Amino acid sequence: MKKKVYKMLIFACIILGVLLLHSGVRVEASEIHALCVSGYPLGNNNSELMYDRIVENKLQGYKAGKYVKQYTYNSEKPENGGGSSESDFDSKISEVIQNSSSRDILIFYYYGHTVSDGTGSSLGFALTGSKKACDTWYRWQHLALMLAQFPGKIYVILDTCHAEDFWTQGVSSILNQTVREKFSCLLACGSNESSNYGPKLLFTTPRKLVDAKYYGSFTFNIGKALGYWNGILAADRSKNGYVTLNELYAYVEKHISGFDKMTVKTYGGYLDEPLFHYNVAIDHTKLSMNIKDQKNFVHM
Repeated sequence: MKKKVYKMLIFACIILGVLLLHSGVRVEASEIHALCVSGYPLGNNNSELMYDRIVENKLQGYKAGKYVKQYTYNSEKPENGGGSSESDFDSKISEVIQNSSSRDILIFYYYGHTVSDGTGSSLGFALTGSKKACDTWYRWQHLALMLAQFPGKIYVILDTCHAEDFWTQGVSSILNQTVREKFSCLLACGSNESSNYGPKLLFTTPRKLVDAKYYGSFTFNIGKALGYWNGILAADRSKNGYVTLNELYAYVEKHISGFDKMTVKTYGGYLDEPLFHYNVAIDHTKLSMNIKDQKNFVHM
């Protein structure tokens, strides 16, 4: 009797598949949603680098298109229209997370100033003003609530002073366990630490100067970790073609250890799940900041 039922179920599945095929109905690919933000005058290079790495190394079976965006502003020049506001920032997040499903992935990246609360911790990141004299800021609690609207897995990468405060003051303090479990974070430093601004880095070849830009040392090493090296991504310790948040952590922590007084932090439940994938369709030899040429970077 059971065998007969199983055969009937298999037959029904085959018929359903044929009908869907002929009707033109297809299952949509999962989507990468990402917002790469720079709120610092010399930080655009960092958000551009993260944007490029996300698109270049998207997971198989995922699209990385219209919901992967950059947002740049200059918190130090609000008088010239360069600052941001809570409503502007909210709208940028809303644009990215729209039309999302539980199958999708959200990556949020930020590089810029945070606002000290006077006790060694922070209130959020600066919207207008510098770290010494900030007028308005985007609260950690508000950021957690905005990102929590996303129905799928949420990955947060922060290159900013007091980065750990996003987890301790935001995610873990105001979100219930079910919502909190959607988050995984890679954070440049602890609650009472500063993220290194980074020197000016020169990317050279034997013939000419290719790049001369400022990078945060944390983001710079993420760029290296997701760069090409002998047919794999540099952070791919398992050599399976994928990079997890824990593999990114291991690479970055190793390469800034002893160079910067920063304790890289991770939180969340999806630290060992694939987040990036080596894309064989891309000519990695032509990408900017390839790991195979990093020996030519010079600190100024």
